[in-house]
Amino acid sequence: MLNLNRYKLFLLIIGIMGFISLIISLRAKTKISIISLCIFIAVFLFLVFFFRNPYRRVTVNKNRILAPCDGKIINIERTENNRIQIYVFLSIFDVHRFRNPVSGEVVKIEYKKGKFHKAFNRTALKENESNKIAYKTGNGDVIYITQIAGYIARRISCNIREGDMVQQGDLFGMISFGSGCLIDVPSNYVLKVKLRSKIKAGKNIIAEMAGNN
Repeated sequence: MLNLNRYKLFLLIIGIMGFISLIISLRAKTKISIISLCIFIAVFLFLVFFFRNPYRRVTVNKNRILAPCDGKIINIERTENNRIQIYVFLSIFDVHRFRNPVSGEVVKIEYKKGKFHKAFNRTALKENESNKIAYKTGNGDVIYITQIAGYIARRISCNIREGDMVQQGDLFGMISFGSGCLIDVPSNYVLKVKLRSKIKAGKNIIAEMAGNN
């Protein structure tokens, strides 16, 4: 896993390289230098777009589970132990910043090395590189969020640790260039999303405790 600050450093390096390319192209004025400059500008603008961090106004609610990421829900199923799992696919055009779905304690983080199947492939759920986070809320419920690396995305960033007390809606990490997220909630919550729904981190309600809707 990478620290989130490394991504900012990466952007800075690309920016510096683009600036150097600009100086060289202005002096050389050759076709190759101009093409190189255009490539650097295009790459830099795409990276700025991809690593964007739009402002999100989060309404904290202890009875609700908020979306931990942007993306499209491509699978919903009930497990054998009567929990509900929601799988979200993040395309390269989605914001890839992750937010805490609930307030509470991070009781466990389990990072697993793995393969890099395409994130919308069901095989990715079991075999891809992943980072599973368990949150324990104030009422004792445990919510699981699993960051899943995709075919292009091969680095998971998570800047929270076991034992941390976190706030619902706060940023905690990201994955680059197409990825997935598995949301696992207890059966005493009522689902508030549907298959193929588009969601935004910190804004959309994934589930709400029964009796509070």
